[in-house]
Amino acid sequence: MRRGAFLWFLAALGCGARMPSVPARDRNAEGPAPQSLASAVPQSVGVPPQVEPDLRPQTHGADGGAHADVDAHSDADADAEDDTAEHVAADEDPDLFADAEPSPVANTPPPVRVEPPPSTPKTGALALSDAELRRKVFASLAQLGSISVGRPSAGALFNGVQLASGARWKVSDPGNAWGTRETADSIERAIGQVEAHFAGTPPLAIGHLSARRGGSLAPHRSHQSGRDVDLGYYYKTALPFYTRATADNLDTPRTWALVRAFVTETDVEYVFIDTPLQRVLKEHALALGEDAAWLDDIFQAGGTGRAPLIRHVAGHDTHIHVRFFNPIAQELGRRVHPHLVLRGLIQPRSYHTAYRAKKGDTVNRLARRFGVSAAAIQKANRLRTKRLVKGRSYLIPRRGPVTLGSEPTKIPARRVPSHGPSRPVPESPVDAAAKG
Repeated sequence: MRRGAFLWFLAALGCGARMPSVPARDRNAEGPAPQSLASAVPQSVGVPPQVEPDLRPQTHGADGGAHADVDAHSDADADAEDDTAEHVAADEDPDLFADAEPSPVANTPPPVRVEPPPSTPKTGALALSDAELRRKVFASLAQLGSISVGRPSAGALFNGVQLASGARWKVSDPGNAWGTRETADSIERAIGQVEAHFAGTPPLAIGHLSARRGGSLAPHRSHQSGRDVDLGYYYKTALPFYTRATADNLDTPRTWALVRAFVTETDVEYVFIDTPLQRVLKEHALALGEDAAWLDDIFQAGGTGRAPLIRHVAGHDTHIHVRFFNPIAQELGRRVHPHLVLRGLIQPRSYHTAYRAKKGDTVNRLARRFGVSAAAIQKANRLRTKRLVKGRSYLIPRRGPVTLGSEPTKIPARRVPSHGPSRPVPESPVDAAAKG
């Protein structure tokens, strides 16, 4: 070593210089250890299901009904449908609801109530602890009241209420007229408002709500969790359910009173109405002196709101589709879902089934057969290739029929106008014709 370099080295030591340290190797530099595979199909009660990632296939096939989207970037995509099938009338059952005496006919709607977001009340079943809810699910499920589990397009219904024909409405298919208690009460309330303003209103036609236990209901994509209902329009003359409504045959005052009641008096999520009919209703409301800014906010047709309540979905010129929020039934469904799975009443959100490979099987072939992605099968079995060994068992990821979130149910504030109509509600054409 040269003398100058040696002197420099001694000087560096004297100044306390240190060589840079090399960090210790991170144990997880190669990534976390792989998770253990689910080893059994959740068939027996009492075995908690494995929580798996979303394993739904990237593409979705038809489910028997014609569908239409509301907005390519909204939740309504998966839950709206184009209900173009005819509803077959059925024998009418006695009304489950007690019909109150009609209120005195008013020339103007009642005062507008500006309400805060409805909070989910911690009373009744919702006041119970998770342990108490579990005991109720296994011992006395009916005592919990109506339960809406999952989404309208991937859900289930427990302890539903069957809507039956009465003085103010006629149900076309009682076997598929099951909803939550909150849904039934909302329908009754809105139709009651129409009668309050227009005494002697003819019965409104009501189509499907949900099946008794919810789930798939042809021809709809939604109507699975007890929060949807199909309603007829009010017409100027007696017309059968599912008649196409137009500006000429629509009883606009009564129909607007119905839609207005849904928006202001219930926890409505969406109202699906064909665009031309939206324009007719909006023009009528403006003529009454309704709050113009409020109308622009709730109507998609000619509106300015980013999330209108009244939306266009093709095919809804024959009926109105209303979807409700259910503060109680939805939150109860979220909380009891794991207990319903344990009892075997519904399948878990995701699970595995075992499959023994046969000659010629590949990952891609199994993916097509079971409707899952090839990547999901590879991940479940930690496969690096798509080749399978004949005679060996493989896990197939499956998706349960119910989709729901883990966060508590949040219900948005009702969108109500800043003021009521400034002019009296005009007489319905039906009433005017009857007088003439």
